[in-house]
Amino acid sequence: MQVKKKQEGMTLLEVMVTLVLSSLFFGCALQFMGTGTKFYVKIKEKQDLRFAMNQVVRMIEEQYEEAEHLCIYIGQSINNVKSLSGCMYDKHSTKSVIETDYIDYFLYDIDYYMPYEMYKTDKDDEKERIITRISLRESLEKKQENNNKRFKISFQNQAVINEELNIKINVKDNYLILNITLFGESDICLEEQLKLDLRYKL
Repeated sequence: MQVKKKQEGMTLLEVMVTLVLSSLFFGCALQFMGTGTKFYVKIKEKQDLRFAMNQVVRMIEEQYEEAEHLCIYIGQSINNVKSLSGCMYDKHSTKSVIETDYIDYFLYDIDYYMPYEMYKTDKDDEKERIITRISLRESLEKKQENNNKRFKISFQNQAVINEELNIKINVKDNYLILNITLFGESDICLEEQLKLDLRYKL
């Protein structure tokens, strides 16, 4: 006569302990994955901002090197833009720039007059005149503080980057100092300073 063996299995307590431990393990794993994802997104955003900043700086510098004259327009808002260099739109001037900290002003436009544009006198030539212009226009997507306005930048009416930025200015020792702040989608921002020698461009 064969004796039936007792079937072994997990008790309710063992099942509960297993479920708790599994939940803890998967919770920790998901938290670790979430932290890693956030870290990756943050690093990617910083890289994108650096790439965009390089584009902006390179564009400003390249046009500056080629230009014979600059017309610089600044303001506290689009309604009170004025010429830092004494120019009027489409007409250059040789007025010297006062050295001071224009802390409340933002850059709105830089017109780069190339050599072939400076000395046109014929009316037909005037009709064909194309000014090389970098423009910044206030972004209306978000409510902005006066000291933290955000702009979209364009070159010859074409968008340069997707990110928002602002450029505050200072003039010291015949240099136009551009303090560029580039904003990411989160709270990340990138700052860089660029100096342009005004002695040969006004």
